[in-house]
Amino acid sequence: MINRGILFFSVLIISIGIVAYFLIPERAPVAVATISITDDGFVPEELQVQKGTKLIFTNNGQSPHWPASNLHPTHGIYPEFDPQQPIEPGGEWSFVFDKVGSWRYHDHINPILRGTINVEK
Repeated sequence: MINRGILFFSVLIISIGIVAYFLIPERAPVAVATISITDDGFVPEELQVQKGTKLIFTNNGQSPHWPASNLHPTHGIYPEFDPQQPIEPGGEWSFVFDKVGSWRYHDHINPILRGTINVEK
């Protein structure tokens, strides 16, 4: 014989799942953009994206690179925008921009290499 409490609980869980499936809106896919890091700089050097865009930094150079927000060396303007370590050649690091604004950044290892990410609503 099936316990009535277990049966009630099972029906309740299934019902909640069905209601949630129809009521919770589907999330829009995250936009993705890529910046290539070369030993000569960031390509493109300036990029315009929407808030919530996932930006992938790919190191296509021969040396390690470390993209991070200004100001050098503290990265204090947008401190979350910092991988906290170099990206080795052939490696990548991604970051989702969730703050609207114009975000300047540099290569922490070679700060003469610079770029700007413009994030819109």
